[in-house]
Amino acid sequence: MNENYPLPNLIGKNDKGVSYFPMVNGLKMHFRCYKNQDPNFSKGDIAIFDSGFPFFSSAYGNVIELMSKKEVMSAMGIESACFFDRYGYGWSDLSPEPLGVESFVSMLKQSIDLIPFLKNKRFFYVAWSYGGLNAQMFYMKYPQLVKGILTIDSSFRNYIDPLFNSQLESQIQQLESVISLPNDMFKLICGQGMLSQDQGWFTNNSKLIFSSIEITQKIITNPNQNMLKALHQELSTLISSSQRLDELFNSSSIPNNPFGNLPMVVVSNSNDTESWVSRQHQLSKLSKNSFQFSIYSTHFIPIIKPEVVVVQLSNLILRSTLKIPFCN
Repeated sequence: MNENYPLPNLIGKNDKGVSYFPMVNGLKMHFRCYKNQDPNFSKGDIAIFDSGFPFFSSAYGNVIELMSKKEVMSAMGIESACFFDRYGYGWSDLSPEPLGVESFVSMLKQSIDLIPFLKNKRFFYVAWSYGGLNAQMFYMKYPQLVKGILTIDSSFRNYIDPLFNSQLESQIQQLESVISLPNDMFKLICGQGMLSQDQGWFTNNSKLIFSSIEITQKIITNPNQNMLKALHQELSTLISSSQRLDELFNSSSIPNNPFGNLPMVVVSNSNDTESWVSRQHQLSKLSKNSFQFSIYSTHFIPIIKPEVVVVQLSNLILRSTLKIPFCN
């Protein structure tokens, strides 16, 4: 762990998580895992959480706090919940070059295999925003490991249009100019509120547990600028990753429903553009056994409405366990 980084106690002094740092191809990936603390709970399911960019495990602080309350994980049927940081984010090493989603999920799978209690275990993949691309790709490559998928206002296959493409180029150029700034100037920009939550910055007044706010602030302003560099890598491969996922879907045996009957819940923000809302509906069609839950909110559902994540994950696990199909 970087000696200048804070400890990954995402919910403060009462955090009971344990960190793991599996190394693949010379790169460490950080997993923060929370075991069910209920002495009366014997065996349950595993959930693995992936965040949107430019966020990492700390963005799930409110979800972790809620799940850590007495007997909540037991009620959900969860034995362990792990929150990982993609390369360059949080406590994970920065990749020397952009990976793209397909290469990333290969390394994610290898990393999971290096954690004894996760190896060869089937799990529920919870994915917010950009993390949804990873979840979809992971299932296409390793369907035998995924019990179900919960997406939260997720990115989708080949959704790039000319307008977004031009905006993406502009975002990359702006990011490059920010990365070139001296660290003291970058800290000043953050402190003055010139960096928004969309860009990864949480102010002290953000609706996130304060311990996670502090952690995020310290990591994003670290002189190594790994978080900004990781964001640059993911933005630069976003279009090609999305197109590659589309290719895999179209070449599957059932291109209209490439996930088959996989239990799937699609949580979406209805307070968005017509195009984005439509994509969420299309996403729910990946599986013939899916359910779409729309909520009038913002893109930051795990932060503003953590209870929605917990309830819909519980719904997904229960239906999967009892083999109750969703009415799609």
